Amino acid sequence: MASSEEERGGGGRQSHRTRSQAAPDWTVHETLTLVSEIATVEGECRKTVSSFQKWKIVAENCNATGVNRTLNQCRRKWDSLLTHYKKIKNWESSSSSELDSYWSLDRETRRG
Repeated sequence: MASSEEERGGGGRQSHRTRSQAAPDWTVHETLTLVSEIATVEGECRKTVSSFQKWKIVAENCNATGVNRTLNQCRRKWDSLLTHYKKIKNWESSSSSELDSYWSLDRETRRG
């Protein structure tokens, strides 16, 4: 007779999902859809709904267009995009020439 853990498919071992299994990387299409939905919701809702409600609408709209992400995944991706945007904007505003452009840096320097 199988133990209850084996019946659940555990087989006596705990299974841990990797990050890529839990939340696969965002594609360009998914990212552009997210940005578009955020712009739409911000334009339509402004201050009429709470932040939570806005993210719920964004996630629902994304899911309706085939971008199957949770509210938290959408919010975290947006926060990440904003962080990168601000980093690039700050770099570009402090650089003195085109040679110092963020876009001319090698990959390792960009990450630093």
